Amino acid sequence: MNKRPPNLSAAERRLLDLVPPDGDFIGNTSLIRRSRLGDRYWRVRDGMIAKGLLARGKGRGGSVARVITGGDGRAGHSAKPKHLVQKEFELYEPLRSWVEEIWGKDKEPGDFFEARITATPKGRRKADGKWTRPDLTLVQVNNYEYLAQPILDITTFEVKKFSDAQDIRSVYEAAAHSRWAHYSFLVAEVPDEEFEFPPRFMSELERFHLGLITMWQVKGDWEFEQEVWETQRLNPDPSELNSLLETFFKHNQNRNVYKQALGSRA
Repeated sequence: MNKRPPNLSAAERRLLDLVPPDGDFIGNTSLIRRSRLGDRYWRVRDGMIAKGLLARGKGRGGSVARVITGGDGRAGHSAKPKHLVQKEFELYEPLRSWVEEIWGKDKEPGDFFEARITATPKGRRKADGKWTRPDLTLVQVNNYEYLAQPILDITTFEVKKFSDAQDIRSVYEAAAHSRWAHYSFLVAEVPDEEFEFPPRFMSELERFHLGLITMWQVKGDWEFEQEVWETQRLNPDPSELNSLLETFFKHNQNRNVYKQALGSRA
């Protein structure tokens, strides 16, 4: 039987006493009401998750359960799930392949579609500040029968391994890439398909009109899920778009194919 951990604050003790001791999940909505912590609830709850005392679960509004430890000291709800990558760059190629396969399957003849890893090369320091290059960039050109001009869409992806994805600053880093893009996504590694981010995290994504893609491993294979809300098409400055495209097509053999799709002279 789990004993109450020492050195808990009064708010943490109050919250822990309301969570079932047998590892069953209880909804955040119920806990907010019963704990009477008000706006403090999320800070207290997230702190207890970080300490390995609670684990997140699904349900309307999300849920939590106690992390149960047995006689061998191992947790029933692991605070450090297995199958998480050690380095962020391990996520780049699986994501690129998925974008090419799923998003690019409806490409018509004469259109252009290419997803490239554009992160700062491994082992090289970022020269222009912390939030510079998107980790993955997708360039699309679509031609439509009844439109006079092709449509250019640039989508950027900021990729985070699980330990970094939980920091809300990852949202702001993805938002910073909007200067170059018509659409921007945060791509977050998660332990499994049941994981949910806190409501404030999700509301910040929507506030900046960002998309969210989660990815996790199942028996060595990557699974992906894209959140269903509609991301708003942004209107970046043409000079910023041109700057990104110059970098994207530097030493890229598909540069002429891109120009042909735009209808311009290579």
